[in-house]
Amino acid sequence: MAPTFLKDTPELMELTIGESMKTRTNNIDKISELGPPDLCYILKTNNKINANESSYHYILGINASSSASLATYINKLINSVENKTSSWLPLSSWKITNGIYCCYNIFSKVDIRVEVQIPGCVVSYLIDSSKKRCQINDESLWRETYISSILRSILYDEEYIKNCNEDFGIISGIKRINIFDSEEDEDEFLRAAKTIYDSGKYKFGQNDEAIHPTISNNYLTQAIVKYFTNTKKQDKAIKFFQEIYKTNPEIGSVISKLSFDSNHVIEGITTLHNAVQSGSHSYELFIAQANFLREKGRFKEALAIANKAVINAITEFYPWELLANLYVDLNEYEKALQALNSCPMISNKKKDLSGKNFCRPSKKRIPHNDNIPTIHDSELHALDVYYSIIENDDDDNEKFSDVHPDFLKLPGKRLYGTYKKAYKVLIRILNNVGWDNLLQYRSKVFIMEEEYKLNVQFKTPESEEKIANKEKEMNKLKVKKRMQSLVRNKPVLESTNSLIDNKLSEKNNKNTNTTEKNDGIITTRITPFSEDANEEKMNQKINEINLNKDEEKPKQSEEKIVIEFDNKENAEKEKKVVLKFENEEALNSMESLRIKFDEETSNNDNGEEVKEEDQSKQLPRMHSYRMALTTKRLCERWLDNMFMVLYEDLRVFSLYQVEVKQPYLIKKFYYSQSAKEWEFYGDLALRLGYKDEALDAYIRSFNSKYSVDCLVKILRIHTEFKQINAALNIINQLILVKEYTFDNSFYPNEICNSLVSLIDVDGLEIVNNIATNCSHYELIKPYFAYIEKLNKRICTKE
Repeated sequence: MAPTFLKDTPELMELTIGESMKTRTNNIDKISELGPPDLCYILKTNNKINANESSYHYILGINASSSASLATYINKLINSVENKTSSWLPLSSWKITNGIYCCYNIFSKVDIRVEVQIPGCVVSYLIDSSKKRCQINDESLWRETYISSILRSILYDEEYIKNCNEDFGIISGIKRINIFDSEEDEDEFLRAAKTIYDSGKYKFGQNDEAIHPTISNNYLTQAIVKYFTNTKKQDKAIKFFQEIYKTNPEIGSVISKLSFDSNHVIEGITTLHNAVQSGSHSYELFIAQANFLREKGRFKEALAIANKAVINAITEFYPWELLANLYVDLNEYEKALQALNSCPMISNKKKDLSGKNFCRPSKKRIPHNDNIPTIHDSELHALDVYYSIIENDDDDNEKFSDVHPDFLKLPGKRLYGTYKKAYKVLIRILNNVGWDNLLQYRSKVFIMEEEYKLNVQFKTPESEEKIANKEKEMNKLKVKKRMQSLVRNKPVLESTNSLIDNKLSEKNNKNTNTTEKNDGIITTRITPFSEDANEEKMNQKINEINLNKDEEKPKQSEEKIVIEFDNKENAEKEKKVVLKFENEEALNSMESLRIKFDEETSNNDNGEEVKEEDQSKQLPRMHSYRMALTTKRLCERWLDNMFMVLYEDLRVFSLYQVEVKQPYLIKKFYYSQSAKEWEFYGDLALRLGYKDEALDAYIRSFNSKYSVDCLVKILRIHTEFKQINAALNIINQLILVKEYTFDNSFYPNEICNSLVSLIDVDGLEIVNNIATNCSHYELIKPYFAYIEKLNKRICTKE
């Protein structure tokens, strides 16, 4: 039996007939976002040998506004069947006898299907969320289906599909078609989108960083902004949103953002002002204002507006992220960490593109175009090897067999949504202050695990009593230290005693003027104190001091402060003054005298300061743990894990940098990095903000092994750096990939995005002249014609 192929369409072969359709029907009630790409199922039959063969492929970009347009696509597939024969088997008669096109309607939650039977007729029906087949009675369903198909075509770029689909790479089985071929097609899409806004169905979903969809943050608004921003046609989108602004001023944040991107600053500011004056308190408006001020370097004014955004939407992630970024701009890293710790993190939603929602094909068939003009044999051989690996590579373990385990275990490459954005804020702080200072800021802001355990986790009556005893012991040592610090020379003693006498005389004068009896007169008494006296006696008296208010106070017959000296001569020479408080009121009276005691240092005979040993430092500072609960915050678990993710990234990046710069670390030992390892190293460097190192790693990876992914990443960096010659050289190689696989779509892809960005900066004439030096300029030329057809403004700009 000779195989059959679709000439210009990839095919995923089924193991059993109708397997893909059954899987799609069974998972229809699990769709929560934009839904899976459009699916086209075909059944091929050979009547001579009585055999059937079924395959399917995914489509993005087709016009699904009617059943006729979908049936027309299936008829084109019928004419594209290509039969291949062998030397011993004659030409076989394979024909498509049945085809089904499926397009999911995200607004009504139904799957629209058009079935073409040959010979026979065209039948259109829908499958609802309960998996029942129903007739299509409402024509508005087709308009919604058309919008749904366009949204998936714009938002499902190759990077998004790869990030969402880890189990099964369907990207090789997707056929892309141009979304719009003219400006009239764009106008038709905007007219259909206007009906969605008017009906209020735009709140069907939002991106991963938001909790609730709004008119400014939903998939429909996101797709319109993305398309018209990438094609540099913001004016058309602004004109469209201004019609919605009349009834809903909250959309003003989107209009202002588009105005700022197109360098219409005055119009953007006016829109924001009018939206705020209308009484709208949308947090997107505050974020738009703060971002504008932030770009102008007015961080303090932006911080005040960001605080308003947080107050208006305290459960949303975007205001807190903006607040953290502003604190980083102001170099207030402790507050930045506090704001980052307060961010409401959103768990990653279940993706409709997960490999569990698709059946795994038994075989892949990717069409090959071997008749590319001006292609070199080496380039054609590289493409043949690359796509043969894609078709036959089913084991992920073999795919990464030459990769070091450290790269495969890095958790940073699996961060998406709010966690990925929070990680970027942490990277900004790291690049500004360094790893050591980042850890210091972390210890100042967040309570440590030991402190938390002593206060909260292991808070028992026994632990509380232990802490109280430790605090008592430490207080006694503090008092002992204060007493021992009263080591003064003669002038100091005279000044201290004179101060005491003055205070006592003033108090006695006041008491004599009153008729009330005062039993609490404070007296001082000098008693003999021998130099040969035992030091333990003094320590024993000090230990008898009790500052605990909860215990009973011993009754004293006389309230007094006793200052004991040996004699008058020894008192002048004595360097130690023992101040004994016989009760707590005497201690309070000492404080009323306002005598300042130097606790830090004492003077020796030469007048030099001598630091005394602080015995209280030998005790654990139990009181600081309680203070930490009031001055510090408990670090959220996700942020604590984020520090570990950052540590792992830095560790692997540092080790690999050493291997790159010093490959011969040990004599007779050389470690040769594989192409996949260079690519992973580039991803790691790009994640940490080292774009130059990432570019070098991607180039090394591509030189080791042909990789389309590396070419795309290199093109993005060259385009960001505005390097026209380097970007066009990469486009000259990427254009072969699209021609090799019969991919005739111009948008969305990286080639079109890069050319539009370069033309917007330098003009069409300069970019086109440089492109003429490329060896495959004839393949690049249609892109210039497409861009000039859809966007004449940037092509005519000087």
